[in-house]
Amino acid sequence: MDIDHTLFNTLRAVLAEAGASLVGCADLTDLPDWTRSGLPVGVSIGLALDPAAVAQVPERATMAYYNTYQQANQRLDELALLAADYLTRQGVKAIALTMRLVSEQRESQEADRPSGRAWLPHKTVATRAGLGWMGKNNLLITPQYGSAIRFATVLTDAPLPARNEPSPCLCGDCRICADACPGDAIKNQTWTLQTDRDDLFDPEACRTAIEKRGQALGIKNGACGICIAVCPYTRPYLERL
Repeated sequence: MDIDHTLFNTLRAVLAEAGASLVGCADLTDLPDWTRSGLPVGVSIGLALDPAAVAQVPERATMAYYNTYQQANQRLDELALLAADYLTRQGVKAIALTMRLVSEQRESQEADRPSGRAWLPHKTVATRAGLGWMGKNNLLITPQYGSAIRFATVLTDAPLPARNEPSPCLCGDCRICADACPGDAIKNQTWTLQTDRDDLFDPEACRTAIEKRGQALGIKNGACGICIAVCPYTRPYLERL
């Protein structure tokens, strides 16, 4: 099937008009079918976080950051559903990996995948789509927004211009996020294609630090964001204020 650049450009325009910050397509055909519902392409949709809210994070826990984090997640679900609906109306298959669906996948106990992890992380799709690279903070870092951005994914069989070109980690010797992490969760390791998540950071230590930040706001499950705010690649985005 021929690649349909017009379809991608129209989809990207639809998503941009709805507020998406970045859109890219990843070739997933080398991944196991069960991770991608048998569909060959992942559409990665990025939504930048409010820079004013992120800029406050290093000083103290704030409701502004918590709210922008939650709102971004909700809006990404809406963008993913919008993309899936648009693609379906073009006569192709499309599945939006919404928060609810990803949560159900993470909680499942199928023998062919580790429990407690998403079947297909949004960051994996975004990295393959060439939107950025995996940083030492276990977040995707983009040239435009640093790591002050979140992602959603739509799986599809649409003939979109998909890539599988992960960018190398550009963190170098920087350890600013590792030194700033209140939970000592970041292990100051450089990501490669062979790197496991647990080699980059300690998810339990991160979760504990997030909960402590949330307690200051009276929230059970808070949002930290310190590693996002202090990242040298995020600073230019924040300094546009």
